[in-house]
Amino acid sequence: MHRAIDWRMRVPYGSFKGCAIFKLSEDLSATSNLMPESAQKFSMDLLIKEMDESGVRVGVVPYRKENDNDDIARLVQEYPDRFAGMAHIDPFDGEKALEDIEKYVVNGPAKGIMLEPGQIFLQDSLTPTDPLLYPIYEYCQEKGVLVTQCFGGLFGRALKYYNPADMDEVARTFPNLKIVLTHGGFPYTTETCWIAYHRPNVFLSPDFWMFSMNPGHEHYVTACNNFLQDQMIFGTCYPAVSLDWAIDDLIRSGVKESVLDKLLYANAARLLGLEG
Repeated sequence: MHRAIDWRMRVPYGSFKGCAIFKLSEDLSATSNLMPESAQKFSMDLLIKEMDESGVRVGVVPYRKENDNDDIARLVQEYPDRFAGMAHIDPFDGEKALEDIEKYVVNGPAKGIMLEPGQIFLQDSLTPTDPLLYPIYEYCQEKGVLVTQCFGGLFGRALKYYNPADMDEVARTFPNLKIVLTHGGFPYTTETCWIAYHRPNVFLSPDFWMFSMNPGHEHYVTACNNFLQDQMIFGTCYPAVSLDWAIDDLIRSGVKESVLDKLLYANAARLLGLEG
C-alpha cells in the first residue's frame, strides 16, 4: 500500500454537507459508479475507513465561499492529524481578506489559504493578475502562507480566466510565494507544466484532471515521471471518485513506481511541514 496525502477533499462534515459537489458526484456516479460509499451515506466514519484502506494519511480540505472557515478548527480537533484545512479567502472582502488570513492561518488552525478567483463561486470572476489579488499575494509571501489557487477545470465563467501567461506573471512577481495550482491549469496542460518548469515556487495538483478519463491527462503523467517529479501533488477531488480508484488509475496511467511516493505523499508533506 502506498502512503498518500490527498490535496483536494470535500468531506461530509459541517458546512460541507451542503456542497453542490456531493450532488454532482451522485449524478456522475449514475454512469461511472465511482462515488465512494462514505459520500453516498455522508459518513465521516466510513471516510476515515476508506482513507485507512487506501493509504491516505491526510486529507487537505479546501474551504470555499459557501463554507464556514470556523469548521477548520472543529474538523482538526475532532480528527487530529487526519485533515489539513485551507481557509477560503474572498478577494472582494477588502481588508477583511487579510484579516481572515491572519485569523485562520497565521494565528489559526489552517495550513494555508484557498483562492478561487476564476471560478463561478464569487460575485465575479477575476484573472490571476487582477489588482484585487495582489495585496493577498504580497501578504502571503511576507508571512510565508501557502496559497492553494484553483486554476483550471470546468467551473470558470470563461476560458480567459485560466490564461497560463497570467499565472506565470504572478509566480514570477512573487518568487517566494508557494503556490499549488488546483486542477493543474486544465485544459492548458502543457502550458501550465511550462510555468512549473520555470517557477520552482509553483506546484501542480491536477487532481481529477490527471485521471485517465480526461484528455491531456498523459501530459501530467509525463511531467510527473520526468522534470516535474518534485512539483506534482496528488488529489482526488473526493467525492468525485473513490480514493483507492484514484491511486490505482494513476498507476494504470503510467506513473512510475520510482516517483509515486513523491506524487502521492512527499511533495505535499514538504509543503505542509509534515515529517517522514
